Amino acid sequence: MTTDTPKSRMRPGLRILLIASLALNVMIIGVVAGGIMKGRAPGPFGGFDMTIGPFANALGDDDRRAIRSELRGRHDIRPPRYEDRIAAMEGFLAAVRADDFDPAAIETMFAEQRARASNAMEAGQQALLNRITAMDSDERARFADRLERELRHGGDRR
Repeated sequence: MTTDTPKSRMRPGLRILLIASLALNVMIIGVVAGGIMKGRAPGPFGGFDMTIGPFANALGDDDRRAIRSELRGRHDIRPPRYEDRIAAMEGFLAAVRADDFDPAAIETMFAEQRARASNAMEAGQQALLNRITAMDSDERARFADRLERELRHGGDRR
């Protein structure tokens, strides 16, 4: 005699939450990397810069261009291709729908997303450090003053 145990089913609310989380992570990575690749200027309506935020606003135009140029050369931080994003979503949906649901498979997908986002953030931080390192002491002091104003006044140049 065999005993059939009911298969664990994911609640619909949790399924929707996981799908939304995956979609949001993919979107954020795409926006960050896409903005870097297109060289959008930071600031209202000029771009979306999550990697170095107020630091970019405190940099001069030449420094921002140099950072964009450095990051454009980094193929490892480009956003996934559309086809790859679709394949990832289909893989996620298949993992969620599987009768033998394996949470580790989804955790692996999330870990890959975190790694891509972390790589993009590290690249932005390293590019910023490279620019600061190239500055002389007077340039670094002016940068620090602009950054302090940016942080205190949100870009208001009072």
